Amino acid sequence: YDRFPAFFQMGYQFEKQYLNEGNVQALFEFIPMITGLDQGLFVPSLTVFNGIRDNKTGLEFAVGPSINIANALYKYQYEDDYYTYAELKEQHPSVEPDDLEKEYKADSRENPRFKSNIVLAAGYSFKSGKLNIPVNVYVVPAKDNLRFGVSFGFNTRR
Repeated sequence: YDRFPAFFQMGYQFEKQYLNEGNVQALFEFIPMITGLDQGLFVPSLTVFNGIRDNKTGLEFAVGPSINIANALYKYQYEDDYYTYAELKEQHPSVEPDDLEKEYKADSRENPRFKSNIVLAAGYSFKSGKLNIPVNVYVVPAKDNLRFGVSFGFNTRR
């Protein structure tokens, strides 16, 4: 629905280390985030990762659930376009919605709903003095789509 397929995301990562053995640490990561401000959307989310980090190399892997709140509804695909049920009946009255594929899509006309996903992530932290610059790639597999992205940030060591 007239949206660019990439979204700006802004968040903050909180970490809690629960194991540190030699060169490896295990940690929980909590990431509250806002998505879509660049496209007039406000989609809050919270992701909780269980991860492992190699202290020597800076490599990190994590997996965990993500919950977001977004306005969405089912849309029916017909001739390369998506329609709400009402739009489909109005614009194509002879088409039977039950015969079409439907997907749950973002739509600001609908009430907010919770949605959950699993996120898989891997990353590397570049270091410059006391400055860390983590760069991460992530994938969000779902029944009806596959989302992926790259994130980066910065932090300082105390």
